[in-house]
Amino acid sequence: MQTDGMKSWRPSIGVVCALCVSLLAGCSATQSTGSVRTPQATARAYYEAVGSHRWNDAAALLAPTQLQTFTHDPGSDRNNTLSLSKIDVLMAHRAPFDDARYPGYIDVWQVLANYDAVYRKVFGTASGPQTQFVELGHATGSSSWRILSFGSGP
Repeated sequence: MQTDGMKSWRPSIGVVCALCVSLLAGCSATQSTGSVRTPQATARAYYEAVGSHRWNDAAALLAPTQLQTFTHDPGSDRNNTLSLSKIDVLMAHRAPFDDARYPGYIDVWQVLANYDAVYRKVFGTASGPQTQFVELGHATGSSSWRILSFGSGP
């Protein structure tokens, strides 16, 4: 009788084991840049990617209007940054202007990011503590946040 009971549990145990393996694999996987769900997490993911020179990951978080500058401008994060550390996203709030400022994007937010940077000094940019205001939104019909602009003041 015990043997019959064990036979009936074998398929269930196999299913449970398969589910556990799937869950564990998902927990250890790095979050893809396309699945970042908050403005703060998107800004942090961008600066972490820049800091570790994962240029494709950083580029994937940018709106197309920022991508050209990121790729080709000598003073861009991609072309001027040697290292980033001590990344801190301090605050995020809905942008105080109409979303029409960025056509094709909705729910625009501003994030304040602080970090320490070491630059190549392509221009007069000084290395050391930095503060940037980052504006983010998502394209109409998309749940992925994209960086729309960077600035040094509100």
